[in-house]
Amino acid sequence: MDLKTVDRVPCACPLQTGTIDLMRDSGAFWPEAHVNPAAMAKLARAARDIAGIESVRVPFEVSVYS
Repeated sequence: MDLKTVDRVPCACPLQTGTIDLMRDSGAFWPEAHVNPAAMAKLARAARDIAGIESVRVPFEVSVYS
């Protein structure tokens, strides 16, 4: 996300990261985060900034694409 060279493939969460705790901590909640681009970005980035997950995933869903 910082456009810097990395030394390894980042650890990612392929499933849902929009948890109640991250909604509360980021101030971006469902259902608004599903339809408001600013709220969606804020909640998605919270997975990285607050939880430390090294990826961002949108939209919020539970399916994994191969």
